[in-house]
Amino acid sequence: MSNALRVVSGHRGIAALVFAVVAASSGGCAVQSETDSTESDDGVVLSQTSQALLTDAELSAFTGLYKSKDAFLSSCGETPFGSQVYGYAGYEPVAPGPHPVFLYTTGTNLGEDGSSYNNPESLLIVKEMARRGFVAVSVAYANGGMVADCAQLDAKARCVYQDSPNSAMRAICSRSKAGCATKGVVVGGLSQGAMIALRSQNFYSGIKGAWALSVSDMPVGGSCMQATGGSRVLANSKVWVTNGAADSLPGTGLSTLQRVTGWPVDGVTYHAADATRGGYYQVQGSDLQAGNPGGANHVFYRYDDTENGFSFDANWFPPASTIWSLNARLDWLNGRVTH
Repeated sequence: MSNALRVVSGHRGIAALVFAVVAASSGGCAVQSETDSTESDDGVVLSQTSQALLTDAELSAFTGLYKSKDAFLSSCGETPFGSQVYGYAGYEPVAPGPHPVFLYTTGTNLGEDGSSYNNPESLLIVKEMARRGFVAVSVAYANGGMVADCAQLDAKARCVYQDSPNSAMRAICSRSKAGCATKGVVVGGLSQGAMIALRSQNFYSGIKGAWALSVSDMPVGGSCMQATGGSRVLANSKVWVTNGAADSLPGTGLSTLQRVTGWPVDGVTYHAADATRGGYYQVQGSDLQAGNPGGANHVFYRYDDTENGFSFDANWFPPASTIWSLNARLDWLNGRVTH
């Protein structure tokens, strides 16, 4: 399996990635997940799976549209020129449902509202979750610009997660195989999309867990991102955060990981998890594969490969089972729902 990507165009290499070869494919044969049990310093099992992952032949792709908004409009789906329509794309098992549901929101792509949700990176993440028996969807939103405060962030999160006629949540939960009410919903996101994911339960009560990748608590203010002393409804115990130690964006440091997951801010402990608080891991440069020149930056899980374009770090990309790997984090989410 190759993890090489070639960049065609796009902000920070996210907007339009194409696989140089087929990535994360099962090759049409049954695959057994090899993720091991991992324990925190407190002995709490963080991830463990032995389920057989579904093959490509056992998955079906789908796309759809929903009505969203940008950060400055008053109601989902309405603009001065009519409805603002965004897309979503995902995979679901061929087998009859109901199945648990996974929603993913990608990061900022300056000047390109509604983009990147269906690029290979986003689709890789949701496809790997679909292999675990989920209706797994990457959802577009107004990601062409940043947000200045909690109100603007919630304006975006509401249209994705609120159970209302125009929302992405309503559209996805209406799918015949989606078991939102019976099996559970988990969420994930990258950067601004991670901020939106952390606000998900403010608008949809059935969220069972959230994985935030490269999240910041600036410029919106920490109270938006925090359950302890803040306005976030999603409990600390339902949150896992993974950031890079060398991330240069404001509000992405170790203190953010600790505040967002409910741990004391000490500026030293780069990994912690237990059953009552959230889990976090700050990826160190030493965690990365040899030859990853990008370092533990905002997109630590991939790097600029001059020969192939962007490549995923081998310690993050399946079948890696490091505690900060894609497999480990999806398995943690999988453990929070029923099948």
